[in-house]
Amino acid sequence: MSAIGPDAKDATGALTAALKDTDHEIRHAAAYALAEMGPDAAQALDPLIEALKDEDAQVRAEAAFALSGLGTQAKKALPALTEALKDKNEVVRKSAQDAIDSIQTASEANRLAGYSPGPFRRTVPSR
Repeated sequence: MSAIGPDAKDATGALTAALKDTDHEIRHAAAYALAEMGPDAAQALDPLIEALKDEDAQVRAEAAFALSGLGTQAKKALPALTEALKDKNEVVRKSAQDAIDSIQTASEANRLAGYSPGPFRRTVPSR
């Protein structure tokens, strides 16, 4: 999906719908494809948060991974990801922790990028 580039956004609706398919392999593939889209999958934020509760551990883990690629756009997912840290599956817990770390790191980077200490002025002692 990432190789498709901007056209990948057009697939977001279909992939979001596929997250609700009855076949766990299709749900997993949809979550995987959304993860590959990175920030372009932002429209799927709410369905990805829902997918963290999927009955299939692969789908839950992939949904967490997809959320990690959304950066600060996924701040809304932090409570659900925090809940996923209690998942019985170790891979889901690890993916949730990685997503939390990624979202928080992106938030901190944005905060620092907005930091402006003002113009630098060199003062030279007078003699």
